Amino acid sequence: MNLANRAYREKRSFIRMQVNAPATVECISSTLTLETNQLSGTCRNISGGGMLLEINKVLPVSSQLNVTVFSRHNHQPILQVKAEVVRVDSGPENHCLLGLKILQPDPPPSGV
Repeated sequence: MNLANRAYREKRSFIRMQVNAPATVECISSTLTLETNQLSGTCRNISGGGMLLEINKVLPVSSQLNVTVFSRHNHQPILQVKAEVVRVDSGPENHCLLGLKILQPDPPPSGV
């Protein structure tokens, strides 16, 4: 089925799933110098090709990140990916929504 024939409003290649789950972000390439290399945030939604991440630090477009998304019940990580910042929507006090493109899924840690 092509995108034009879909009977719903979402015309993206992948449906977005609302997850609102805790996440950690490790900056692996960025033009920004951070006090710490790891940040905490919330993964708002995810699809087959990307995710929307809310953090309290503005990161530049094209920054590469390792992102780990956790269960809201603090179980093992449910997703680990390498991603690239493709969109930045910043607000007051460094509140920021990052549109991320998933570059590569990482295997879960051993024992998961």
